[in-house]
Amino acid sequence: MSAAPAAVAGDLIITGAKPDRLFVIDATTRTVRAEHRIPGANGMVSIILISPDQKIAYALVDRLERVVGIDLASGREVFRADLSTHEERIKCSCRWR
Repeated sequence: MSAAPAAVAGDLIITGAKPDRLFVIDATTRTVRAEHRIPGANGMVSIILISPDQKIAYALVDRLERVVGIDLASGREVFRADLSTHEERIKCSCRWR
């Protein structure tokens, strides 16, 4: 079993916490760089994916019914996709490979 690679300067850990928080953590110094509120999370922050340019975190929130994009520098919501409507409830189901 090999040891995990050491963090490289600039590496970040992005994680969510109930009820509506997104944390940006510096992996090298192990300090919180930023804490952002996710509007409309409604008590659930699920799967988080980072954009290729590492500027936006896309999170599945609101009982798996909404995807939001949060700018990691400002904390501003820059994307929103509501999956459900009043007539139809849609949930996102994700599988890891």
